[in-house]
Amino acid sequence: MKKKSRQRQLQLLIWENRGIMAFLLALVFVLLLAAFALFNYNSSPDQIDRYRESLEAGDYTAAGRYFTEDIRGNPELEQEAQALLVSVLETIKQNYVSGQIDENQIETELQDIQAARLVANDEVVSQAIDELAVLNESRQAFLTGEAASQDDRLADALDAYAQVRLLDPNYEVTQVRLSELRGRYVRSVQETVEDLLEQGSYPEAATAVEEALKRVPGDSSLQQLSARVKAAQESSAQDAIITESQRDLDAGRFETALTRLEQAVSTYADQSRFQDAWEAARQTVIDYYLSEAETAANQQDWETAQQAIAAGQALLPYSTLLDTWQAYYSSQAAAATADSAASN
Repeated sequence: MKKKSRQRQLQLLIWENRGIMAFLLALVFVLLLAAFALFNYNSSPDQIDRYRESLEAGDYTAAGRYFTEDIRGNPELEQEAQALLVSVLETIKQNYVSGQIDENQIETELQDIQAARLVANDEVVSQAIDELAVLNESRQAFLTGEAASQDDRLADALDAYAQVRLLDPNYEVTQVRLSELRGRYVRSVQETVEDLLEQGSYPEAATAVEEALKRVPGDSSLQQLSARVKAAQESSAQDAIITESQRDLDAGRFETALTRLEQAVSTYADQSRFQDAWEAARQTVIDYYLSEAETAANQQDWETAQQAIAAGQALLPYSTLLDTWQAYYSSQAAAATADSAASN
């Protein structure tokens, strides 16, 4: 009996152990199944493929829904989704550059992408929008440059191409256009400036060269032309001093003429022609007042003669000749006064 009882207890123990083992095996199976399901969830190609297919089809609303349902919260899938979107944005950019879509289409498409919330990081789309806006501005500037070049509006064309180069330094076509256009522009400016110099329009010529050098800085031919214009402009300004001074002398504006020439003598101390002009003007003034005084003296009008000489002395206070004649007329006036008193 005891032997049977032990056997029965041993058999029950075996069954209990078998039950525990079965339970443990079932638990392990469930855990493995859960782990597999989790792994399958995290890396299921179906999830990212649906997102990719929607992007490529341009169905951004569906792609946004798949991103929210299947991808958001999984860093690996989010990173993969972002890479896919960047690729799509680059394709859109290339389509725009090649002319397959225009600026209105690209603006609408980018707005749809932004509204769909296709990635966790909105800056990706915002940055793409900014880049494409710059690209659009660059493209419009390039088209402006092309049109201006065809119309021979060379300055406008250079300005437009320069803007393109600033916005998109890697666009090689712009550099080619600039290289081709600069030579034409410089020759055009040279012809214009030569015409202006012949007409005596020196300020206009100087302005034209200055503007050209801003567009084509460092151009040796323009720099030489600028030096010529400045020299011609300076020479013209100097000639104008003498011409205007002579005009003032002829009109009796002695003080204006003398003042202008005195300033020129000081400014251009190394040029004798201004000193010569001042000496000639000085002599003109002296001769004028001596003539006025002589006319009055011939009529025995010594007071008027003295007044004429005094007017000349006011302009030329260090004229020995005027001082001498003033003394002479003063003595004549005194003698006339004495004779008049004696006769009375």
